[in-house]
This record gives sequence, structure tokens and C-alpha cells, in this order.
Amino acid sequence: MSSAVLSVLPKLVTNRLHALFALSFASHKSIKLVLICSAFFHFAEFVWCALFFQHTAAPYFTPPVATLMSGKESFLYAHSITRQYGFLVIQLSLVAALFATQPERYAPCIRLLAGARLLMASLGTYSFANGTITLWQLLPSLTIDISLAIALWRLAPKAEKPLSAQEILPTLNTKSFFRFSLSPLMQWRALQFLCVIAGVLWILWGLGSTVFWEIGVANISSDSTVERYLLESMQANAIVRNEQGIVLIAIGAITAFAALNPIAYSKVIDFIIAQQVINAISAAVELGFGTILLGQFFTVFSVQVITLLLFASLKFSASDAPKPDSAVMPNVAEAR
Repeated sequence: MSSAVLSVLPKLVTNRLHALFALSFASHKSIKLVLICSAFFHFAEFVWCALFFQHTAAPYFTPPVATLMSGKESFLYAHSITRQYGFLVIQLSLVAALFATQPERYAPCIRLLAGARLLMASLGTYSFANGTITLWQLLPSLTIDISLAIALWRLAPKAEKPLSAQEILPTLNTKSFFRFSLSPLMQWRALQFLCVIAGVLWILWGLGSTVFWEIGVANISSDSTVERYLLESMQANAIVRNEQGIVLIAIGAITAFAALNPIAYSKVIDFIIAQQVINAISAAVELGFGTILLGQFFTVFSVQVITLLLFASLKFSASDAPKPDSAVMPNVAEAR
């Protein structure tokens, strides 16, 4: 029996990945190529931050700044900030790859990615003006950010109009959710609520790494020695921290956008599910390096597991999204 399960599991995983990342260049070839380039660029940032965090931090290749811990210089949290940035940008890489499969459906989200690129370019320019980075550190990233921002914005296709809830929900069946029966409307509302909550939390976290930090949050001392060390390290490594904030805001905006239509934007729901796995791995890595305690790890891990189970259980299946030309109107469904 176990061998039968093992023989079927890889096929199920392969089929699921093929369905998620099915890519055809028959239409919208240009924007798909740009999205793939963006995905590879973010993946390269992740590899650099995951493997070479002791030397430099992407995207400006700035060396980590040590801070004092118990009277001695330490890179413990400086390296942690770099690694966390890497685990965040790989999420943008995943998003770009998913959007490349259906750019006409996710056109608004593609423009959100373009806006994030412009913010990153603005942050780099601001850091250069302050003398934090040199011109040679700025130019490569600035060129890539501006080029991708323009390409993503200009080449993004006209957004397709998805079917509304009134057109889709009457065609769906009641779903079982942890021994409870959920109507399609309740399932829809629950997913909308979760997407908004998750998106807002990501955006607030992003603002707390950028805007709120600049107006004095960094100067608030804490009774916890560990937290004080972390705050000091985040202040010293402000470039990476601000880049984290922009990535968090972009992820939050895309997550909240899925609340408009959880069926049409189902790949964002898939991303949220995969995101929990990535965040859990990131927490495990930080536990291994000693930057978080075991209790903190179990708290983070528990949140990721609960979030993953909620979205995975409430997610509409791929067969639940009918094509526009085969939609069943509510009055037709009632007549049937």
C-alpha cells in the first residue's frame, strides 16, 4: 500500500505543478518573457542572500553591518535580516512565474509589480543621495528595476473581466469544511475575509519596516535585551530593511487583491498556501542559526500551519471556475 502511495504521489505533485505553471507563448509572449526574467532576477537575489549572506546583501551588494551584543561586535542579526530578505524575494519570484501563465487575468497584479519596482528604484536613489551606497552599487539594480518597471507596465495586457460571484456561485456545490457544510457564498466570503486580513497584515508589516521606522520607531527601546539588539541591527542595516518593506507591501497588495474574486484569482490563493511553507522554512533556518528561540519558532510554525490549512480547505478547485462563454446565469441555475 505504501509503495502504491509513493508511486502516485510524485505524479500528483507533477500534475499539480504542471497545472500551476502551464506556460504557452502563443499569445502575450513579450510580457510572459518579462515576467520570467523578473522571476529569475528575484530567484538570483534569493540564492545570493541564502548562500552569501556573510559577505553582501542583494540587491546593492552592501556588506552587513555588525552591532554590539554584550559589548562585542556581532553579525548575528545582520545576517538574519539578509536571509529573511532572500526568503521574501523568492516569494516575488513565485508570483511572477504564476502570473506569466495568465497575464491577461492578472494584469492589475502585474502593474502592482511594476509599481514595486519603481519604489525599489526610488529607495536605491534615496540611499545613493544619502551616501549610503556608491554609484556603482546603485547602477546595476537601478537599471534592472527601471527597465522591468517600464516593461511590466507597458506590456501588461488589457485585464480580462472575470465572471462575477452572481454568475459563478449558483453553479457550485456545498463544500465540507472540517465537518461543517459551507455554501459557495460562505466559502467565497471566508476567502475574501482571509485575503483582506492577510494582505493588510503584510502591508502594515511593510510600512513598519519603511515609513514608520523613519519617524521614530527605531528609537523606541525595549525591555527585552534580544529585541533591543535586533532593533539596533535593523537600524544599522537600513537598506536591506527598507527593501524588505517594499517587498512586503507588494505581497500584501497582491494578497488583498485576490479578495475581489477568489475563484478568478485562484493562483494567488495557491501562492498564499506556498508562502506558508516558505515562511516555515525561513523560521526553521533562523532557529538553526540561533536568531529565534524554540518557543518563537513553534509560534511562527503554528501560525503558518493554521493559515495553510484554512486557505487549502477553503480554496475553490480548478473545476469550479467556468469559462466566460459557458457561464450559467443565476436564473438559469434556479430553473434547472
